[in-house]
Amino acid sequence: MFTKQTSDILPTAQNALSANTPRHFTLLSERALAYVESSEPQPKGFKPLTAEQAAGNILGFIERQLQRDVADGASESELQSRLQAGLQGFKKGFAEAEERLSALNMLNERVQADIGKTYDLVTSGVDKLAEQYTPNASTKVALSQAAKEMSAPLAASYDYAGAQSFQFVVRTREGDTITVAAQSATGASASFRSADNAAEFAYAEVSSSRYSLTIEGELSEQERQSLADLLDKVDHLAEEFFTGNLDSAFSYAQNLGYDSNQISGFALRLTQVEYQRVGASYGEGATSGLAEQLEPVGRFIKDTQQALDKASVFAEPIDVLQSIIDAMYLPQDEQPDPKGRRFADFVRDLLAQPAVVGEAGESGVNTEL
Repeated sequence: MFTKQTSDILPTAQNALSANTPRHFTLLSERALAYVESSEPQPKGFKPLTAEQAAGNILGFIERQLQRDVADGASESELQSRLQAGLQGFKKGFAEAEERLSALNMLNERVQADIGKTYDLVTSGVDKLAEQYTPNASTKVALSQAAKEMSAPLAASYDYAGAQSFQFVVRTREGDTITVAAQSATGASASFRSADNAAEFAYAEVSSSRYSLTIEGELSEQERQSLADLLDKVDHLAEEFFTGNLDSAFSYAQNLGYDSNQISGFALRLTQVEYQRVGASYGEGATSGLAEQLEPVGRFIKDTQQALDKASVFAEPIDVLQSIIDAMYLPQDEQPDPKGRRFADFVRDLLAQPAVVGEAGESGVNTEL
């Protein structure tokens, strides 16, 4: 029997960093909004701006500020200083936003081309504004005190949203093979503004995803909920991996002569604070340094085990988890992102280890370092 079932899954938003630095401009990448281009009815959401629209918004804000400055009697050097301040603030904030998108593995070729086009349009647009408002300026002017004291706020924003579709197969405990087609959407928004004597640079990033599922076959309510929870877990695992250095830490321990299962078992024990006795044969200092590097790996393994627990309602939990990750990060119709391949390969290696997929004590494998 063929039925169509759809569900929306909203993972927890991811909050990033904020920092202070003496900058006249503030850039806030403060929200990520998602949309899915699908024939299924969708909640009212966010429609992404094109590169031209985003650049037009930013340049429009800057030009309106220049017009206010001219009306207030600003000199040409002050106008040039205003332009330079705006361009510096834009470049600084844009670099921060690009770095965060890259860390979250959202900076694929399509996104990079889109934001790169926005960047080029803004910088060339600022040059044209300079020709219009400061035609006699021959050199760049440093920020003047008068420009710093201009009180009218300047604000602009950049938004990105994109959709990804993928498909995977699960097998129920009753032996039914179910195909699940999913669409996920991600987004990011960046804005910058200047106000009265602003001397703070802050950066914050939030992203969210929405999954729309089409299921060919019949799944119980428990199985559908497990799929929803499992996709949430995969999102969390990806964030842990892309914002950390887990595979390098694992390789470091392997280079010390430990096998993968020993490393996984040791990393797991770090999450349980049961590693006081380890390293008796190797020295406390060496083990302490290794423990510090492997503790995030242990948390990742614990989360991987929780994902397997969510998948346990299906006949082959390991295959289900790996197939979802492969479908999301190793697409068949395009060149996989190197970070996505690292993530998929890292999870695959973990899932081959008894210390990860079963209790270390029951595996009969020594996981002492």
